[in-house]
Amino acid sequence: MSASGVEVVHGLSGLASAREHWERLTRHDHRYWLQFPYFEEMLCHVPWGGDSVAFHLWRDATGCVQAIVPLRFQRLPIRRVSFKCAVLVASTFDEVTCQSSSCDFPCAGPAEAERALRAVVAHLRRAPDKSSVLLLGRVTRHSAAYAAASAVETSTRRFAAVGGSKWISVDRPFTELKKALSGKFKISLRSTRRNLDTLGLVEFGSTVRGDADFDRVFDEFLQIEASGWKGAHGTGTGLLVNATSNQRDFLTALARRSDVSTMELHWLTVNGECIASQLWMREGTCRVAFKIGYREEYARYQPGHLLIEHVLADSCADATLKNVDFVSDAAWLDKWRVEYEPWYHCYLPVSRVGGTLASQLLRVPSRDQWRIPFSGAANAKRPD
Repeated sequence: MSASGVEVVHGLSGLASAREHWERLTRHDHRYWLQFPYFEEMLCHVPWGGDSVAFHLWRDATGCVQAIVPLRFQRLPIRRVSFKCAVLVASTFDEVTCQSSSCDFPCAGPAEAERALRAVVAHLRRAPDKSSVLLLGRVTRHSAAYAAASAVETSTRRFAAVGGSKWISVDRPFTELKKALSGKFKISLRSTRRNLDTLGLVEFGSTVRGDADFDRVFDEFLQIEASGWKGAHGTGTGLLVNATSNQRDFLTALARRSDVSTMELHWLTVNGECIASQLWMREGTCRVAFKIGYREEYARYQPGHLLIEHVLADSCADATLKNVDFVSDAAWLDKWRVEYEPWYHCYLPVSRVGGTLASQLLRVPSRDQWRIPFSGAANAKRPD
């Protein structure tokens, strides 16, 4: 262990050795992506290889681990200039980390997070092959990482808001939730449901891990999710037809691993034929939507929206549930009057030269910022 109180363990074996500390620190933190089994499976399936992660365990004066900061080292562009960065795991997107609705690290509390982050930066500065910056990306305002970075980095431009995810409160009667929807959307839902009823017997249901037919229903979900426009003759992004299997293997592992939070499949059938299927997770007071699919030949009946309506109604009726996390920021979710949680990205300088240069470049407006119209010319066209 270094003088800074930081001990570093590496890869999946290092994570396994820190499991007791990780689970103690997250015992009362029910964000699904910080639960040990989820994080372990994520590292088992990321395309860049989980064994590249260095877990920085920070111990207090008594020797107790009070925070774990998982970092990977990669080159990232800052204003088109490449820098070697230490990156908090899940700060950047790939087909596996995108299933985490934000990013953070396990810690005992805000004070411990700040002390741990200072110790980790000091440890990185003593490394022989220094990183230029430490990136804490995709963090939200209520995260420990955001609070710690706010205390450590005092510059006026320490955070950039890029992207985010959407969620909705279900801690209310469904009638109240539905009342907030636009009249046009409510009419559309009623109309498509009436039209669907004319086809025959319409049934909604759910299957959870442990049910006798879970494997069959999960395989059916995979087939439906990879059909239509996401199929082999469309974008090729469906789980079964994707050129890489990382995301499919990851979600399959979550669905079948018994110590992962409750996994659910919600489905919609017409005359016994499944026309929509969705993969969800329950953790604490939150229900999480991972993947949504429907048979495109039924698209005019809005089976995806009808099934979401059913899941939201069920969630509102469940006193243990408070929120539904859609993970995505897709525009079509706005029909449900969702809330938006922005992600913040903070670059903490590590090396003197590289860190200073990166900080200076971050003060230069990005291409998107240059596209903002001049305040004195509200009607002017945006520059190309």
